[in-house]
Amino acid sequence: MRWLQSIVTICLIVFVDSRKLTAEENEKRLEDCGKNVKSKIFNGRKAEIDEAPWAVRINTYTNVKNIDETWSKHCSGTLTSPRHILTATHCAATYTETEWNGTVIDAPIYRKYCEEQSTLIVREVAASRIVVRLRNRTEIGRAKYLFMFNYCRKIVDKNAYEIQYPDDIMIIELSEDVEYSSELKPVCVAGNTDDNAPNSHLDLFGFGDDPPRDKPSSLKNLHDIPLKHHKVEIMDMNKEGTSKRMDPRLFIAKSVTRTSVACPGDSGAGGVKEIDKRTTVVGVFTKTTCKFVYRDKRDEETYASFGFYANDVCEYTGICTTSGSFSSLKYQITVLFLFYYFI
Repeated sequence: MRWLQSIVTICLIVFVDSRKLTAEENEKRLEDCGKNVKSKIFNGRKAEIDEAPWAVRINTYTNVKNIDETWSKHCSGTLTSPRHILTATHCAATYTETEWNGTVIDAPIYRKYCEEQSTLIVREVAASRIVVRLRNRTEIGRAKYLFMFNYCRKIVDKNAYEIQYPDDIMIIELSEDVEYSSELKPVCVAGNTDDNAPNSHLDLFGFGDDPPRDKPSSLKNLHDIPLKHHKVEIMDMNKEGTSKRMDPRLFIAKSVTRTSVACPGDSGAGGVKEIDKRTTVVGVFTKTTCKFVYRDKRDEETYASFGFYANDVCEYTGICTTSGSFSSLKYQITVLFLFYYFI
């Protein structure tokens, strides 16, 4: 029985030790986010040093051997608070068409303990394999926790939507807060899926590959790629008569010019737009047609809608779109579930 109690204690520590924003910290975040940030630049141009100060590099030191062992997984991310980075789950996990099936950071996954649609929380030491850096590759922190939203959800009805994938949105909680500067400032976050309405335009800043029109993307030397930008338009996928075409947790966008597309390394980058005069992240880039070398109107990008997950993000991290924050109800429910399961 003592070993069972020890397991429960460890599970409780996961929740108690996470530094969720307090109501006061969230109010301060709401005052600071998305202000005085310069993001309107010409399509395709290399970003200047004071443009997109929310954009950061994500380097994952994985347990998988591949062509570049030093930087074995490279993604982009978005600063949303002094200690939280928004990115994509696949920057640290592996998946099939219907579910997530593991991680690349040696985090033990006990799927039989997963509740349907529950969020997976990865703690140190596994989480610390993820390092966050500025665009000049200066390290600003390591992950202490990873919140993989709806990691445990499995797609059981493949006919529910024509376009559906496992949930691909993750929050990194750093071990220490960062200090804001002209090169590092947070964006605001979307409140609901209305913020990613069809036909609206987003700015995407990422550290992805930009191969020539006649060549496929290369996975080598992604850590040397500078921050780049392109503007996308959200497509109207669910037109009249096709209400079930796409899962509402997703949206698809295309380059406004129809001549560029996000590529490897851009994964996890935030699609942003101005809402109430504040730069606001509304989507997380997750999939691309870059490998097909179209570079025309056939190219498209898939995003996870931040607004769809806004309540869950608020619940687990304290990053809320209104003053105050949700209660720790999900924490309490999860802890009780673990307690009764083991005891």
